[in-house]
Amino acid sequence: MRRCDPRVAVRATALLAVAALTGCTVAGTPEPARVDLSALDFGTYQHVPLVAPDGDDYSGRVLESVRIGEVMINPAKADAALSLPADSKPTVPLPTPAKVSGVLSEQARAVLDKYGMVAGFQVAGTDSVRTRGLSLLALRMPDSDAATKAAADLDATDAAVSPDNVAVTIPNYAAARAHWRPTVASMAATVARGSFVVSVLVTHPTPDAAALIALIGKAFDAQLPELDRFVATPIDQLASLPLDGEKMLTRLIPEKLGRWSRPAVLLIDREQIAGGKTLLHASGVVYGPNVSYLNGTRQQRSAADAFAMIGFDGLMRYPDAVEARRAFDRGTRSLAADGLRTVAGPAGLADIECLDDDAGQPAVRYACRVLHGRYIATVFAPQEQQAKQKAAAQYSLLVLAG
Repeated sequence: MRRCDPRVAVRATALLAVAALTGCTVAGTPEPARVDLSALDFGTYQHVPLVAPDGDDYSGRVLESVRIGEVMINPAKADAALSLPADSKPTVPLPTPAKVSGVLSEQARAVLDKYGMVAGFQVAGTDSVRTRGLSLLALRMPDSDAATKAAADLDATDAAVSPDNVAVTIPNYAAARAHWRPTVASMAATVARGSFVVSVLVTHPTPDAAALIALIGKAFDAQLPELDRFVATPIDQLASLPLDGEKMLTRLIPEKLGRWSRPAVLLIDREQIAGGKTLLHASGVVYGPNVSYLNGTRQQRSAADAFAMIGFDGLMRYPDAVEARRAFDRGTRSLAADGLRTVAGPAGLADIECLDDDAGQPAVRYACRVLHGRYIATVFAPQEQQAKQKAAAQYSLLVLAG
């Protein structure tokens, strides 16, 4: 099982979010400069686009999970105060029961295995002082019968963990199951909606049952109708989902030279998270506009319509070059305000900004942002020279992919 350092994930995500910021309109039509690619230093990084291979069942489950993300709500829709991402509960696809167990519990894994979970997605939000929170999971099951049974069993197994748990009723949702410990300022609930199980965890500054129940009801009100819009891929066709239907991943540097970076959800080492649960991070995936927004700061709507990730590197796609230029320039101003030191980028290339975060994690100390046409890529490296080589390779991929 692949693991990575959660501190690296958090820092990389914060820098990637900068690429989604938008600013004022810039007149004109930007045109990329012409560069002799053969003169660039690519080091050992892939600089010629690869062709996506065929998918398989696991990749299909990851991609179906990504698709579910497009019908997940911003938690602020349930409560306007919950407008910030929750660092301990990332926006992430959940392709298997094993991955869900990193979010819920090991008991949940057995239930989801039993009823044949197909795919899922998690999103969470918190308030500005981090005392209130809402975590939402939408887990696709094979059919509505499996979803109904799984929802009941998930609640029962979780409630059984502590003898102090008592059942709770959610007004207007007679089929929902919920429980809490009266001395603990949180409450969990599950409900089936068609072939989906929706699992909700809410937190509050104090053990206020009325406030917790009200937030669960608002979360159901907002999320359940959105799931009705989802068009599920037949289970026997999951492997046929294209790995790069948006042609985004072919524009992003793969983790290994000459090898396609297949979709995966990575486990972030729980031993490095004091007092926390396992965190998850997706790689080799392309998100649509909704998850592109949810993965950002959520403080303003991004103009990006797609966001790809390989490892911790990311690629944002905008409707046109004007929108991309706006986002790039706004990001430059934001990063300068953060006090990050600018370092020289690859010689002979414009529209590449490289930064040294000497107070950050070594694996992502250096970052380069690359603008080309309607795309902004952000790549990371532990050494300055590697960052420059990687930025040059990233530029080449964007040019050659057209």
